[in-house]
Amino acid sequence: MLGTTPAASWAKSIATGTVPALPADPNRLVIGFLPIVHRKLQRNGLHFERIRYWADVLPSIAQPREPLLVRYDPRDLSRVYVLTPSKTYQSVPYADVRRPPITLAELRFAYAQLRKEARGSINEEQLFAMHERQNAILTNATKATKSARRRKEPRQRRPAPADATVDSIDYSKEAIPLESELWESDA
Repeated sequence: MLGTTPAASWAKSIATGTVPALPADPNRLVIGFLPIVHRKLQRNGLHFERIRYWADVLPSIAQPREPLLVRYDPRDLSRVYVLTPSKTYQSVPYADVRRPPITLAELRFAYAQLRKEARGSINEEQLFAMHERQNAILTNATKATKSARRRKEPRQRRPAPADATVDSIDYSKEAIPLESELWESDA
């Protein structure tokens, strides 16, 4: 629609002295670009990707089994955004706020791993336990990789201890000044 990139259009308008109109609510602008799902409010909260969400404002937004428009950030599922009757978005966090943030990809990977283990019904508790196990594996692998890299590093590349450098200096010889250290006196 602009015929150019947004950054180029912004720079052009600034160069001509026109300040582009900024959105009234930057958060709403960002939320407007997030993916949408339709969910029905349950008596115990809102469910998305096997995670339960709850906020005290939910009963005032909709009645149980009433459809809701829900937006979510795939990079952080710790909260979803529900469209209210007044056409604003209300942030709704996990029902259990002690849970760590998780991405949609991590959640789906944890679900796939649980399915491989042939578990019956997979619930929220199992998903977050699997996510925690996967993070522990990742942390341990990172530590193991760093220590293996340090062990493989050749000795000559490691910096010499401070004492070894001092022993190699012969203080009986006169120091040779660098060209940048020489000062000519005009007096």
